[in-house]
Amino acid sequence: DLQGLVAGLDNCQKSLNDYLDTKRNAFPRFFFISDDELLSILGSSDPKCVQEHIIKMFDNVDKLRMLPDHLNRMSITAMVSTEGELLEFKNIQYAEGKVETWMSTVLAEMRVTNRFLTKKAIFDYGKVRRPRTDWILDFQGMICLGA
Repeated sequence: DLQGLVAGLDNCQKSLNDYLDTKRNAFPRFFFISDDELLSILGSSDPKCVQEHIIKMFDNVDKLRMLPDHLNRMSITAMVSTEGELLEFKNIQYAEGKVETWMSTVLAEMRVTNRFLTKKAIFDYGKVRRPRTDWILDFQGMICLGA
C-alpha cells in the first residue's frame, strides 16, 4: 500500500513538472525562477505577485509600474530599473488572462519601446546642437550606450 502511495506521489510530481514546463515553454523567462516561485505566480490571481520575482526574470529591472485603469484593469505602463530609471512604455499593456500571455506582451513592449527610444536618441543626437550631457540626461543609460 505504501508503494502505491509513492507511485501516486511520483505520478503527481511528474504531472506538476510537465505543467510547469508548459508554462516555461510559453514564457521562457520563467526558467530563471524556481518551481516554488513559479507556482506562487501561477496560483495567484493578483498580477502584482510577479513583482517580487521580476528581477530574476529581467536583468536590472526592479519592477513594473502597474496601475488600475478606469475599468479596474491592471495596466502596465513602465518598467523601473534597479537604479530608479523609468522607461515609459510606448503602448500600455494589460495584465489580463494567463500570466505567461500578458508577460509575453510586456516583453514584446519592452523591445518595441527600447528600439523606438534608441532610434529617437540617435536622431536627436545628430539633429540638435547642444551639450552631450544634456542629450545623455534625456534618455536612460542603456539607450545612450546603444545609440
